[in-house]
Amino acid sequence: MTSIVKHDSVDWIVSEDLDSKNIIWLPIFTIEFDKDYKRIFGLTSEGYWMNLIIRDKDEMITVSRNKREYLGIITALHKDRDELEKLVKEGLDKYTSGNYSIDIFPFVDLIKFAFQDFGFGGFWADRALDWLRQEDLDQELCLLIKEIIDKKGMDQKSRHYLFKLMKRYERSFQ
Repeated sequence: MTSIVKHDSVDWIVSEDLDSKNIIWLPIFTIEFDKDYKRIFGLTSEGYWMNLIIRDKDEMITVSRNKREYLGIITALHKDRDELEKLVKEGLDKYTSGNYSIDIFPFVDLIKFAFQDFGFGGFWADRALDWLRQEDLDQELCLLIKEIIDKKGMDQKSRHYLFKLMKRYERSFQ
């Protein structure tokens, strides 16, 4: 990962993770689920995405240092992608040096994670499908989609939509 440069007018936040290690981070956006439950997503000084979970009066931090740890940030799928892109951009502009684009957030990798780990039905795969755009497709994602289609991992309407996206992607190379 790449080190994050903060905006001059903000200070780093120092918190302890589950292993009592100090995490140095900046908040980027918040998702509120109800008055007693919210998640603050941020970037660590090393460039990893983290999540401060606040439920009632309890707090817990998870850091996603690699794709296998995206379970810690999968709740971002609760938000509409366009809305989340706007929140990420606003947070990056406010808290960082301004040298980062929304592509720093792992939108496509989170979709792949949801399809890989939850692709045979379920809430997260359905939310990932809502996020998916034609321009997100690459060879790895097409292989995941093919597996979902072949194994009938989602309902017929969803599989048909995935099939259409994949065919459009394949035609773009002809």
